[in-house]
Amino acid sequence: MTTPVASARIFPVKQIAMGETEATLTAWGDERIFPAPEELDPRGRMQMEAHLKLGSKGSISPRIYFYDDSRGVTGKVVVGYIGPHLTNRKTS
Repeated sequence: MTTPVASARIFPVKQIAMGETEATLTAWGDERIFPAPEELDPRGRMQMEAHLKLGSKGSISPRIYFYDDSRGVTGKVVVGYIGPHLTNRKTS
């Protein structure tokens, strides 16, 4: 196991969601399509469901949406979105 960087922020596992519900993707899946390296998708855009919940109070509840390709062709975690909570059945 690697040692964390001194300035790194560790988030609890409960703040990570690796996917979205089918209902959310059916209704608002287009909101979760973000720029991505062409090595991952030739269109340069892909749907990202995994997200880090930075906050859960108020109407903003910021999120970071990402695609974990750390063991794939790019060897990176690609961040597609950082901002307010996207639409779902609780926010619509």
